[in-house]
Formats: sequence, C-alpha cells, structure tokens
Amino acid sequence: MLTNQGIPENLAHRLVTQKDPEAVAKVLLNAFYLQSQGKLQNGPGYIRAGIEDGYDLLPQVATRLEGRRRELQARLRDIENQTRQSREVDARESQEAAVAYVLERLHPDELQRLTAAALSALPEPIVKRNPTLSNPFVRGKVYELACGDPVE
Repeated sequence: MLTNQGIPENLAHRLVTQKDPEAVAKVLLNAFYLQSQGKLQNGPGYIRAGIEDGYDLLPQVATRLEGRRRELQARLRDIENQTRQSREVDARESQEAAVAYVLERLHPDELQRLTAAALSALPEPIVKRNPTLSNPFVRGKVYELACGDPVE
C-alpha cells in the first residue's frame, strides 16, 4: 500500500516493521482524505513524516470513520434482528409441523376425546367463540395431552 503511494519499497518495509500498523493506517487515511480534497501536494513526504512522527487522525477523517462505524453497527443490529426473527419463525413453523403431524396420526375417536379434554381444561373465554382445533389454544392443548409436551 505504501509503495502504491510513492514510498520506495525499502523505506516502506522499514516503516511498516518499525511502526504500529494502526499508526500507518491513520496516516494513510489522512493522506487519502487530503488527496481527495486536493490539499496533498507531496503524498510520499506527508506519509513518511506522518508515520515517523505519529500523526493522529484528522478531525474530518475521525468524524467520517465514526459515522461509518455507527452505520456498520446499525447494519449488524439489523442483521442480528432479522436472523433472530427468522429463527423464531422457523421454530414456530417446526412446532406447528410437529403438532400437525401428531394430530394427523391420532385416531378420530382419540382426537375427539382429547379435544373434549382440552376444552374442559382450558378457560371458557379462550374456547367460547371457537371450540375447535382451528383455535390455537385448543390445538396446543390437544397436542400437549397427546404427547405430554407443553406447547409454547
């Protein structure tokens, strides 16, 4: 990277081995910024002096980096949220598939008996309007009674 900016190879090697990589990166970021603003007349000289003298980030560069860091953190949070939501959806779908599988395998008489037991075990307000297997509470309770596994 330093040789691309006009620093001789032997000097670039010496600077990189003697100085902290972070210090080199700071000076290069400053140089790129100054170059983009048309304010860098002697790039190799600035880079060499900056590395040797330990220049800090220019305030403008630090502000841009902080903005990028925040942007990346926001993107990472969004990705984490999407991943978590996707896992939750997958878990619900898997659970519903397990419930459907068990209910489909039950003998109709057993299914009817378990449905009646579920309706009597659940509070009336939950089952009053829909006392069938299409009610998720009834469906979950029937599965729980059939398998002994509580449905979340």
